[in-house]
Amino acid sequence: MGGDVVKVEPPGGDPSRKIGPFVNNTPHPEQSLSFWHYNTNKRSVTLDFSTPQGQNIFMNLVRTAEVVIEDTAPGTLDSLGLGYHELTAVKSNIIMASITPFGQTGPYKDFKTSDLVSLALGGPLWSCGYDDHTIPPIRPYADAAYHIASHYAYIGILAALMQRQMTGLGQYIDVSMHEACHDTTEGAMPIYYFTNQQVRRQTARHASPRPTEPVVFPTADEKWIFTRVPAQPQGFQKLIQWMDQVGMAEDLNDDKYEDPLVRQQESAHITEVVRKFCAAHNAEELYHGAQQREMVWASVRAPDENLSDRHLIERKFFVPVAHPELGKTFDYSGPPYRFSETPWRISRRAPLVGEHNNEIFCDEIGIERNNLVRLIQDGVV
Repeated sequence: MGGDVVKVEPPGGDPSRKIGPFVNNTPHPEQSLSFWHYNTNKRSVTLDFSTPQGQNIFMNLVRTAEVVIEDTAPGTLDSLGLGYHELTAVKSNIIMASITPFGQTGPYKDFKTSDLVSLALGGPLWSCGYDDHTIPPIRPYADAAYHIASHYAYIGILAALMQRQMTGLGQYIDVSMHEACHDTTEGAMPIYYFTNQQVRRQTARHASPRPTEPVVFPTADEKWIFTRVPAQPQGFQKLIQWMDQVGMAEDLNDDKYEDPLVRQQESAHITEVVRKFCAAHNAEELYHGAQQREMVWASVRAPDENLSDRHLIERKFFVPVAHPELGKTFDYSGPPYRFSETPWRISRRAPLVGEHNNEIFCDEIGIERNNLVRLIQDGVV
């Protein structure tokens, strides 16, 4: 969205550059697809801010910044003289957001964590898994806890920017991944707080205090379809008519099913009829057939299947991004939103390690190039 984001990495590069998969399955700090995804449009400098020279350079960077985001352990920057109080001495209205496992205070503040630990301790993991509760909870999509914490940090930063626009004041934002996860349990925590009931894990559907009928079924082409039996009479009749056209409605044409109470009582039977109907058809056929009847169904796609989705292609969702150092162009996922006046765009691929040291340190904060050479030789940059 046009923001200039500078990633400050340690000399040698950020550890996140070691996360795979890699281009051609060859581990390399410049070819981590994960790093590419999370760092497009950013610039990179390398800096050891545990050294006095590095701390001085860091403060000069802060003078040029609107927001500082850090993810070191609580107390780390304070111990180096780079905490929020010190930052306000060089820029009084700076906004600083610290993202940590458990926040800056409290009995857990020095505990370590991981994605799985945060999801488990924060609560979301309880709701993720299968109807068979002899199977433990299942970790959802990779790095969900980190995404949750980062989104809360982003929301907090936007609120702080709006507040500064009105008052001129900066502020410090203490983001706890544990608390962010606790706030992201859908209905689990409110249901427990207000009704003293625990939700139960359910395969491929929302956790709930009471069991609900399955909604995802295998299809004839060995794929899966997400379904929803319409609750409204008109929608239910469209589904029955559709199944009846191929002789698979069974007894659901019976007048008794016009009664919502009967449909509720016979939900298991209705679900079984729908399951057999799905098993006799291909996933995309079911998806489009349901959409034509204004029913909320969808084929369950693997990531690679969306590469050929005609809707995404027509909207030019995939964006070619050049990697000159590799002599190649790669397709990236595109904009999740479309702004009429301030278009979203990828202006550059993720930075190489310290790619913008000269540009930022010399051209923007005034370090002489011969001094930068000495800083590199001393391991500060």
